[in-house]
Amino acid sequence: MAFDKITHAGLDTARVEAERARKAAEKAAADKVRAARQTSEAECERRYQAAIRTIDEDFNRELTQIVGAGNKELLAEKGRCIRRVFDLARQRILALPDDTYRAVMRRLLERATEGKSGRIRLHPDDVSRFKPLIEELNAARAGGSRLTIDESQPLPEPGGFIFVSDAYEVDQSVRTLLQDLEYELAPHLAREITEQAGRNGAGS
Repeated sequence: MAFDKITHAGLDTARVEAERARKAAEKAAADKVRAARQTSEAECERRYQAAIRTIDEDFNRELTQIVGAGNKELLAEKGRCIRRVFDLARQRILALPDDTYRAVMRRLLERATEGKSGRIRLHPDDVSRFKPLIEELNAARAGGSRLTIDESQPLPEPGGFIFVSDAYEVDQSVRTLLQDLEYELAPHLAREITEQAGRNGAGS
């Protein structure tokens, strides 16, 4: 009987130890699973954030390229618009009636020559338009301050003149005058073009 009690007590003890070992093993397994899950979740989160950063960086890079290309094209289009404005202005100046054209050139000549003698370089197409003007100016000048047409060095295109004296020369060709004006007005015109495009876009 005593042996049975001892055996029974030993089995109880063994069962208790076995149960303790099972629970310990289950806890260890659960801890391992939990740790593995946390590691996996952390790795997934890391990969997810890395993927988002890559997408953001790619998107921002592409967006920057698109915006840069758009700005470049907008700038080029502004330049083309401004050039068209001044090309049209040049065409209209050249198409002025002779009397109007000579009146404009008279003011430019008087300002450029300041009463001094010198040579006037013209495009051959402008000689007939300038001759009456030069004759008129010479008639009002003293003998030593006459103007002559320098046909030996004609301008490459019609419109305006270059005055050459012994001391200096003044470029009053229409091309140069419009280039100077374009340089001065280009920022204002570019702003107007942008605002006009914005208004047209908003109203479309």
